Amino acid sequence: MVINFTSVSGTLRIPSSKSHTQRVLAAAMLHRGTTDIIRPGNSEDELAVCGIVRDHCDLFEEIANGWRVHASGNHSFTKDFFCGESGLAARLLTPVAALSQNQISVTGTGSLLTRPMHFFNEVLPQLGVHVEGNDCLPVRIKGPLCPADITVDGSISSQFISGLMFAFAFAAGNAVAITIKNPVSIPYLNLSRQVLQLFGKYIGHPETGSYLFDPRKNEIKPQLRVEIEADWSSAAFWICAAAINGSMQLEGLSADSLQADIAILKALQQSGTPFHFEQGNLIVRSGERRPFTIDLTDAPDLFPVLSVFAAGCNGVSYLSGVHRLKHKESDRALEIQKLLSDMHIDCAAEKDTLRIAGGKTTASFQFVPPADHRMVMATALAAMYHSGDFRLHHNADAVAKSYPLFWEHLRRHGN
Repeated sequence: MVINFTSVSGTLRIPSSKSHTQRVLAAAMLHRGTTDIIRPGNSEDELAVCGIVRDHCDLFEEIANGWRVHASGNHSFTKDFFCGESGLAARLLTPVAALSQNQISVTGTGSLLTRPMHFFNEVLPQLGVHVEGNDCLPVRIKGPLCPADITVDGSISSQFISGLMFAFAFAAGNAVAITIKNPVSIPYLNLSRQVLQLFGKYIGHPETGSYLFDPRKNEIKPQLRVEIEADWSSAAFWICAAAINGSMQLEGLSADSLQADIAILKALQQSGTPFHFEQGNLIVRSGERRPFTIDLTDAPDLFPVLSVFAAGCNGVSYLSGVHRLKHKESDRALEIQKLLSDMHIDCAAEKDTLRIAGGKTTASFQFVPPADHRMVMATALAAMYHSGDFRLHHNADAVAKSYPLFWEHLRRHGN
């Protein structure tokens, strides 16, 4: 594939949030009633969850601008859960599958089969679940999971905790609490809580770091309509591209979103990039490109594109939270440093912080990204600094995991 653009322009509707879509699909499958899901995403990750929901609900059909799910609230799942390559699906839905008294195999494909899942071996047996498997998928589980007061380590991924939250919300028979030590990606935990509350589940969140589930305070909601937010993770490419050179009007992004990647606005503010919201749209245009310092512990998916943006900023930028990059579709800390090195950018990981001395990008470079959607999009962003055609020989189709229309949108809006 040939990439040749130095600026971006135009108006674009950002794809729907796969984090939001997958959570709403899971809740709709567990819920007793009918859920209309409006503007869902259609990435590979979301379609994997769709397959699981189709297998285990009474009705799944297409409607105008979305899907309709009708479920009985019976959690006696019988079919295996195939999660594709979605880490969120595996971690969110394994505790959900454990609500069934039947043995269920949770599996996936690609890099998902190497990502750590030992949380389940350590935690689910405390809740009455029999677990078979090593520290990675596939894992076989047999419930039913019995919610009880529990304290868990949240330092590896918030997705494990979100899975427990969904299972507890729909299965608790009395008031129980999940207490979290060392939580990360707290915005995503709050997003899970928000989705569950839409489905009528009471979840208290005291300052002590616990989530309290009290079924006596739940609401019955037999009919629901949930509109999916646009995805701040997908928007990050266009935000950084416009900040490098151009102007974009991005539709569908909520200024009040609980998505963690809204943190990108902090980098824009520090870098002197002009942006504002206007009638529900985010407008971004290129500015001063000052260096910035940002903690991405709660928003690690921003690392690839913000690192490339930092390469074009005039000074030294610091991006912390590097430890969150190890267990992704690739070793992103290593791959980001390879990409920046190819661009002749001085960068180094110092403890938990990536130091990037930007402002002097090379006119040409060669880099082959791994089969990692975020790294492929970061490589496309780096091509803005390239003189002439940049040839991407491998893994261009990896973007389908989160953003199937990425290349089509780039052809329309790259200049």
